[in-house]
Amino acid sequence: MSTDTDPTIVAGAPAAAPDPPSPEPEATSGSTWIADGIVAKVAASAAREVDGVEDLRSANPRRGWVRASERRRGGASVRVADGAASIDIRLVVRDGVAIPRVVDEVRARAIDRVEFATGLTVTTVDVGVVDVVPAPVPVEPERATGDAGPVPPDVPAGPS
Repeated sequence: MSTDTDPTIVAGAPAAAPDPPSPEPEATSGSTWIADGIVAKVAASAAREVDGVEDLRSANPRRGWVRASERRRGGASVRVADGAASIDIRLVVRDGVAIPRVVDEVRARAIDRVEFATGLTVTTVDVGVVDVVPAPVPVEPERATGDAGPVPPDVPAGPS
């Protein structure tokens, strides 16, 4: 048994009216551009993520005080024309890595990241290896004995 206060749905009843469409924005066209420096930062960031890359070097090293943001962008330069980007990356790699593998991975990652982030087509990625540095020395955890500090490995821990 149904009453007037029972919220039953009757088949074939009209659905609620849809929300009115939102008005179109006044400006539907215009130009969009991305600075070459931003494209270079994207490419440099992608290169730094590759295992075996220790650092990037700029084609024109700056001496003296340099902003941290400039150091992060350094190592990649970009030329953009007609929606296409040409990228140049200079790597410092870790000693003992397969350099061709690192270069191939840097190239692939830079292309993927720049094309995704900017919508530009990457036509070339020139990768140069400008330095090789030794692998970092692993740090061994220190053995502590109470408040006396770490015990050197060649000194016995105490009287026996």
